Amino acid sequence: MPLIPLSDLTPQRREQLRLQAMKICLQRAIEKGIAKSRRELIIREIVPGDESDCTDFVDFDFKTAATTGQEEWTEDSADISAGDLSSVVASGETVNDETLIGIYGFLDLTPAPDLTMIGLYKGSEVKDIWEVEHCYGQEPYGGINVDENGNVRVAIWEPKDPFDIKMNFKSAADKNVVMLGFVVEKLGKRITVPQV
Repeated sequence: MPLIPLSDLTPQRREQLRLQAMKICLQRAIEKGIAKSRRELIIREIVPGDESDCTDFVDFDFKTAATTGQEEWTEDSADISAGDLSSVVASGETVNDETLIGIYGFLDLTPAPDLTMIGLYKGSEVKDIWEVEHCYGQEPYGGINVDENGNVRVAIWEPKDPFDIKMNFKSAADKNVVMLGFVVEKLGKRITVPQV
């Protein structure tokens, strides 16, 4: 589906779409039996990084850690083949038990951005492909996935689903592309105090 550039959306509209995405993720988690009610769920930002050396935790591991031991959205130049969709997620990554991941857009913080496409995958299944060059007219660079009625669309991975993100850049250098999305998990998995 098409992405609306972040720069074409007011801050208020971006927040409305973000809240819509949260509701979609929470509802799907309940439908899939991760929890029986909203009170049993935690929703938070996605935390990617270097799973092997991080001091805290990550939701998935990048193929190559741009910074050893860090939890951050940095795609390493070693994982990028200029002009090709390149996986930036470690091979074999799956969504944790009692967890759901939903992605609804992206924000590019790269100093000299040159991203052209993003592919969202569940194993070999293509969940979505975003051509993103139109999202770079003016800052902030990025986009939100919407349908023809202006409602947010969320790509969702359920527990144990294979998880992959591929990106196509014009050059092979370190990048800072943040996927806009959420992790929904059962209370107690990582966060033990209920959200009020």
